[in-house]
Amino acid sequence: DVTTRAHSPSMVVASYGRRGFGSLADPEGCVNVWSAGLHPKPEFTCDAPSPILTAQFHKFTPGLIIGAGECGSIFLWDQRDKHAPVLKTPLPAYSRGGHSHAVYAMEMVGTHQSNSLISASMDGRVCVWSLNKLSEPQEHFDLKPAGPDSKHTVNDISITAMTVPHRKHSEIVVGLANGAIGQVQLDGGKEQDAGEKNVKPLRDTWSSHEGPITSIQAACHDGFDLLLSTSVDGSVRLWSPEHCQFPLLEMDCYDDYVLDAKWHPVHPACFAVADANGNLDLWDLNTDFEKQVWRMEPTESEVAKADRDRHPTAYNKLAWSPDGKRLVGGTAEGHVRMFTVAKDVYTSKPDGTARFHDRIATLHEEYKQQHRAG
Repeated sequence: DVTTRAHSPSMVVASYGRRGFGSLADPEGCVNVWSAGLHPKPEFTCDAPSPILTAQFHKFTPGLIIGAGECGSIFLWDQRDKHAPVLKTPLPAYSRGGHSHAVYAMEMVGTHQSNSLISASMDGRVCVWSLNKLSEPQEHFDLKPAGPDSKHTVNDISITAMTVPHRKHSEIVVGLANGAIGQVQLDGGKEQDAGEKNVKPLRDTWSSHEGPITSIQAACHDGFDLLLSTSVDGSVRLWSPEHCQFPLLEMDCYDDYVLDAKWHPVHPACFAVADANGNLDLWDLNTDFEKQVWRMEPTESEVAKADRDRHPTAYNKLAWSPDGKRLVGGTAEGHVRMFTVAKDVYTSKPDGTARFHDRIATLHEEYKQQHRAG
């Protein structure tokens, strides 16, 4: 995973597993902090006793880094202290309500004065943590299918991606390994009868993809929320949480896994997409609904090296700098690359936002007509 720092556009944090050809003394996982001015050496390295699946900078406290491990633990590092975690959740055998399975998704919510971390694991458990106390979560619950007639079983609730809508911090949207997407209300709604303690139903669950969800991200545009999802079925979907039975837009132009998609932080209609063939695409929905406006393909030497070393050239994860001037990609080989994008990408035209609103409104109207016709 790769993420950027809100107030430092050139800073990137990347999470890693164990080195393929490392020594026995190497940690099982680590997190590196990279600076555009100090490559090829990381500015700081955080060690971990487990492969780290996702990591991010603390939103409100400089110097703190949060990571989630394959073992289910949450780690907190302080760059001013040491390379080992300063806080971590207990091992699963000693955890009271924490995770016991791999955590692929987490997100900080709140303000500088009051904030928390939401994490979700592969067994369908969601935890809300105070980063001042990782001994046990403030709240935890397991997800279950909504309603007795649900097509999904408890075993289907395997969370592979998660996002928090910008206008609704009291709910989360999760992507599942079975290709479904569902919304979860954080406040209230627990079911504790019939032996089901700390269980919450997935509401508004809809079958969105034909394979595991690889990423999902929410964006808020002047009063309406949009969701962008990707999957191993080779597709990208655009959703409105208010009308979630069918996607507003289906982008099925990929012939391999789509690994990640990220909204541009400034240009409302722009987002980046990475696929398993090593392609890096930019989409502009103000220009075209059916294909990307720019593509960077792997070079012949990169393809030859990937075939020789049996390592894919793909970018597993993407992240934009807060100002939108740089795009960061993390590869399956462990490389972190930063690209400078053209000025017309990060400076939307004066009528860009209004035009995007009109195009999304058109998609909403088409959706309503199709839904009424169906």
